[in-house]
Parts: sequence; C-alpha cells; structure tokens
Amino acid sequence: MFNQMNLKYIYIITAFVLLFGIIFYMEDRPENITETSYWKKNWKTILYVPPSEDWCGGEGKRFMREKVKFSSLDSLWKNQPLYTQTFSNEGKDYSYEANYNVKNSFSELSALKTKIIEKATDQIKSSYCLDESGPKFILSEDSNFDADSEDNKILIFGKKITTDEGRVAVLIGQEVIAPFNYIIEKFRTTNIAFRERTLIPSSSGYLKSIEFRGQGNLVQVQNYAEKNQYGNYLNKWSRTTQERAVISPDLGNQWDGIIKGLRTDFYFDEPGAPSSSSVNTSEPEASLLVEPSEGRKIRISFYGLVPSASEKYRLVQREISPGFLESPVLIKEESFVKLIESMERVKNASRYERPSQKIQ
Repeated sequence: MFNQMNLKYIYIITAFVLLFGIIFYMEDRPENITETSYWKKNWKTILYVPPSEDWCGGEGKRFMREKVKFSSLDSLWKNQPLYTQTFSNEGKDYSYEANYNVKNSFSELSALKTKIIEKATDQIKSSYCLDESGPKFILSEDSNFDADSEDNKILIFGKKITTDEGRVAVLIGQEVIAPFNYIIEKFRTTNIAFRERTLIPSSSGYLKSIEFRGQGNLVQVQNYAEKNQYGNYLNKWSRTTQERAVISPDLGNQWDGIIKGLRTDFYFDEPGAPSSSSVNTSEPEASLLVEPSEGRKIRISFYGLVPSASEKYRLVQREISPGFLESPVLIKEESFVKLIESMERVKNASRYERPSQKIQ
C-alpha cells in the first residue's frame, strides 16, 4: 500500500511538472505571445524618411526615395479628417490629397500593437540593423509639425523578426518592439501610390449641388435626394440658373456620373507625363464647384491644353475646402469634353414633370 501511495504522488508530481513545462514552452514561443497595445495616440503628422541605399537591412533602393510628410487635417464634418501628402522635388513643394494607404497608416500607428517589447541592447540593434540608416517615421500630435520637437516619437525600422517574418523589429527610444511588417512594407514603392487619383472621391452620401462656370456658361443644379426603402439615395435634380426647372433624373444622373468619374491621368513626376510648364495658370478657362452631402466642397479649375504627341491632356487643379490647394495634375481632354457636353444638356433641358408615385 505504501508503494502504491508513493507511486500515486509520483504520478501527480510528474503531471504537474509536465503541465508546467508545456505552459512554459507555449508561452515562450513568439507565435503564442499575446499581442499588446504599445500606445494609443492621435497623430496629426507622419514624416517618412527613406533608408540609405547601403542600409544593412537590404533593398534600401526599393523604398520610396523622398522624404514625405503625411498630415491628418481636422474636419468639422463628422470628424472625418482630410489626409494629405507634401514633399519637395528639385526645390519645389508639391501637395496632394492622400488615399486609403495613408488613412490606414494613421490608424495603424495611432493604435500601435506589438508582441514583443525588449530593451534595446547593442546586440539586438546590430542583429536587426536598427540604426539611423534605416527607414523611419517621425510622428507628431501637433498639426504645426516641427521635425526637431522633443515631443515627437521616432520609429526606426529594421529587419523582419527571424521567428515570425510577418513582424518587423522597430526601435523606439530604448525599446525594440515587433509590430506587423506591412506598416513599413507598403513604402516599398513610389509616393504616387499614396495619392488620391479620383477628383471627387466617393462617399456614402450624394452630390448636393453642382456649379459649372466658364466658356460662356453658368449652370447650377441642386439635388434634393431622398432615400428609398432600401436605404439608397434617389436623386432629384433642379436647375437654379437659366429657366429654373426640375430636370430629368437621367440628365442629372449622367452629369453626376461624369463628374464622379473625373480622375488624374498623369502627375508631373509620373513616367510618361507630358510637360505642362508652358500652360498659363493665371486664370482658369472653366471651374467646377461640387458640394457632397458628406464631406468637403471641392473646386476644380480647368486650365489650358498640354502639348502631347500621343493624346490631348488638360491641366487641372483642385481646392478642397477649407483652403487645401493641390498641385496641378493632368486629365484627358476627352474627360473634359464629356463634362462640357453633359453640362450643356442640363443647361438646355426642358422642365421635367415628376410622375406622381411613392418612392420605391
């Protein structure tokens, strides 16, 4: 009986040792470490600084080569910020609206998560190429960005984590963390990939008003859209210039669709872009003012044609309320012609009698 009791205790002790070993082994493996929030901030500015070409992390040339400042500009409309990018090229500053890539970067860096938080030893920094030659972000919560402010946070990126290539080593002060590597991998491209090409970005709402001026025309329309039973907006267009009149939904929707389809076809720094230096930008030939139901007013100014051997292009420039002026871009002349043709149909449209029926 004594031997049986001893055997029982031995089994129990052995089971506890094995269980402890399994728990210790599981917790020690990187893929089983629970992700934790490193900080929650409200960054207003991200300054991207490219790596040097001889950075020991490798493939430094594949990263975006310019310093680029990304900004999150406050909005009075439902707390929807306007994201922008600003950079210099040959001594001249350029600014554009930024796209979803930048919006995602602000979200990822504002709620930064990591699986690892380690003290930054010389050995770790050397192993993961965490030095000043690597790609870095300088983050600021101040809209008036000062790159030298002591309140900024500097993130220096290194190599991928050897035990988890989905994560990358990042040096912040005297600590090394391991967030997902897509935070920096998306910058292995040109800065064109971070710009919003659509001149009237889509939203969940509708266009409340449209105004076209130029080439002897002034045409204004209002849209009194209503939701149907499925939650979709049905446009109701009324012309407020010339003879005031309700116009056909088909005519209004056609103009609406052409306007929403306007997009940048060439940036000045895009391969194959024709030179626009000879175009007079002192006075636009025409302008389009659009007010979305959800978002900011946008004015597009249309300037002269740009000489090109293959196709005709027109120089345009956007101003996004309140006061963000984009650098000029090029659109196809074909797009401008379609806009004019649709505007003229709205201008000359007869009064439309709406059918007496409920919204479907």
